[in-house]
Amino acid sequence: MTMQNYYQPHIFKKFETKKKLRIIHQLTNYIYQHPPESSDIVGSSHFQKLEEYIHGLENINSEIESRTKKTFQRTYNSIRSTDDLNLKLNSISYFLLFLERMLDLPYTEENDIYSFRNDKSSRTQLPINILCDQIRSAHNLGSIIRTSECFAVKNIYIHKLSPRFDHPSVKKTSMNLEKFLTISEYENFEKFYSENHQKFHFIALEKTKNSTSINNEKFKNEIAKIKNGKEVIIVVGNEQYGIMNKYLELMNQVIHIPLYGAKNSLNVVHALSIALHEITKILCVESGKKQEI
Repeated sequence: MTMQNYYQPHIFKKFETKKKLRIIHQLTNYIYQHPPESSDIVGSSHFQKLEEYIHGLENINSEIESRTKKTFQRTYNSIRSTDDLNLKLNSISYFLLFLERMLDLPYTEENDIYSFRNDKSSRTQLPINILCDQIRSAHNLGSIIRTSECFAVKNIYIHKLSPRFDHPSVKKTSMNLEKFLTISEYENFEKFYSENHQKFHFIALEKTKNSTSINNEKFKNEIAKIKNGKEVIIVVGNEQYGIMNKYLELMNQVIHIPLYGAKNSLNVVHALSIALHEITKILCVESGKKQEI
């Protein structure tokens, strides 16, 4: 690509969105494949032209143009934050991936990779709840909220000593999906249990000498037999210490995910995701709901 291939701003602005993105993708790919000898990517003439093209995304009615500008700004900030050329190229590769996904998708809202149901009232809910027993990581808590929303969880109960759900890191990791869930604080687990043990079927996600594998038919049958309006509540423990033994004794079930590596331990969010997937399948079959909600 040479300067002769560049479009003047007034011409570029007239192109339809898809053509604009193809031009931006072509130039971005060239920058990625032919980085400058120095680490000053931002100062190169090609990158400056790329910035000019991004500024030419002015169609206020195009959601895709708006997202492209925001994604580029994050890429630009990442590039400016480091002197390492490899890290800069890595940031550009993410922007390339974004563009490639946009170009491969039909430009309709229902097929957009980022689209989701904005109407909380139309959101499907399953009789599943999550109790976070002293989760200390804001990143983990945000990921739990995001995962829970995806699996149609109704309520999340967060210990008072955990980061609040409106903590900036929680909101960022949760993709602001906390607005689709009912999130409450509790202070004492034993008090919470005494007030709710008739309402919930308590399942602890913890590996102990007496825990049941999530693949065990006994576990699946117990979930399928839950009746009389009872709901499932999955209890996940502190990242380092897990769930206290005296709380485990109160559970209806204690389950674990069978692992075969040396570590024999999963991050709390990964473990919860697997458990939610299995429990969701059982409840959807029992209720006659489609498994894909």
